[in-house]
Amino acid sequence: MLHDLQFAVCPFAYVGMSLALTECRLMQISTLRQNLLLNALPDSSLETLAAHFKVFEAPIGKRIFEQDTRTAVYFPLTAVISLIRNLEDGEALEVSMIGGEGVVGINAILGVDTNPVEGLTQGAGLVASIGGNELRRQMEQDAELRRILHAFVYTMIAHIAQLACCNRLHVVEQRLAHWLLLLQDRYGSDEMSLTQEFLGRMLSTRRAGINAAMKALELAGTIEHGRGRVRVTDRAKLEQASCECYRAMFGEYERALGFPPLVAIASAP
Repeated sequence: MLHDLQFAVCPFAYVGMSLALTECRLMQISTLRQNLLLNALPDSSLETLAAHFKVFEAPIGKRIFEQDTRTAVYFPLTAVISLIRNLEDGEALEVSMIGGEGVVGINAILGVDTNPVEGLTQGAGLVASIGGNELRRQMEQDAELRRILHAFVYTMIAHIAQLACCNRLHVVEQRLAHWLLLLQDRYGSDEMSLTQEFLGRMLSTRRAGINAAMKALELAGTIEHGRGRVRVTDRAKLEQASCECYRAMFGEYERALGFPPLVAIASAP
């Protein structure tokens, strides 16, 4: 009878499956460690958390989520996400930029499901997402995860406060230098894909103002600007051209988390 049949399975098959699953899990952990916050977690914490992540590719210009909607929590791995506040009259302003140094969705970390901003990919790459409820459950059980995420929430508050001052008090050239430094820190390369139209939207500045600021930075020997791209040629000079806000924001992050907000920066050939 069919129910009396027994199937013999080679024990080495189980070993092979186990090794394959272990290798896959290690690859997943290695991928998640591209995010500096996740990389700061102990192995046991990240292994527990890893099972709840979904990793996806985000192309440049992709709208990850709409403003004032319920969203997941996103840990950029190699992508860069702009957080944009849209106004009723159609105007919009970037209020933050998050790459592998941070997490998008601090509202969910604080227990609020609705995100007050729009998330738009400005640097293509990988993003790991996790549900807000699940992340909060993990935070309740893991003190180190809770400490790291709360420290990052603090840096976001400090970042937005500094950015408010910057947008009101500093000239376009300084703000552009500051913005390019932030993007380079998160992009991990000297060369970045950018258009003046996109920069104008991020800095809430007319294209003519962006064009003049670009030319000034280029004449100062800090960048090279071509169609749809910007290459940082002298980072030290670019930092001098920036306002104090870049250094202030860098320092707040490092002070709160104990490491700098830098992914490895590769020089373009």
